[in-house]
Amino acid sequence: MVPFKIDFSNKVVVVTGGGGVICGELSKAFAECGAKVAVLDLSVDAANRTAEEIVKNGGIAKGFAANVLEKDSLNAMIESFNDILVLAPHTDDGELGLGGTISKLIAEGKKVTYVAFSTAEESVPGGFPKDILKTEVRNATGVLGVKPENLIIYSYQVRKLNYVRQEILEELIKIRRANHFDLVFIPS
Repeated sequence: MVPFKIDFSNKVVVVTGGGGVICGELSKAFAECGAKVAVLDLSVDAANRTAEEIVKNGGIAKGFAANVLEKDSLNAMIESFNDILVLAPHTDDGELGLGGTISKLIAEGKKVTYVAFSTAEESVPGGFPKDILKTEVRNATGVLGVKPENLIIYSYQVRKLNYVRQEILEELIKIRRANHFDLVFIPS
């Protein structure tokens, strides 16, 4: 049961690794919030188990065998999406987890909004500016083609996101109200 809900009605959420424990639970949470869930996993059986559980509980889901590192595996699924949201817990999760996909989507004329929640300032080694990861994510997403106005960077403290989940939820609600995303990626 989700302790708080964001309305994801009429949205499709793609969860990579959705046949696993953590991302499987995340898939179920999105379904509880009204999303249609595309459950991706290297194992179609694992993806289907999660999807079947969602459907059994009244949600809409479908399992897919997909390797996010293989172009052909993803192409068939993402052709119809035009307004994409990337939710990255840390500044490098999005570009490391799906940088090629982001670049391809933008090259195809899709709008990609990239949200990073932590700049991990506490983890930056001595001798580097504390905002180095903020600078790096701006540069990296710029290379991928993300427009500066579509890059949102929060400075929540690393490893303590659970302490500010209500604040994060409120920010996500604002972002959702101002946009019409039809695909959400949560790279890990």
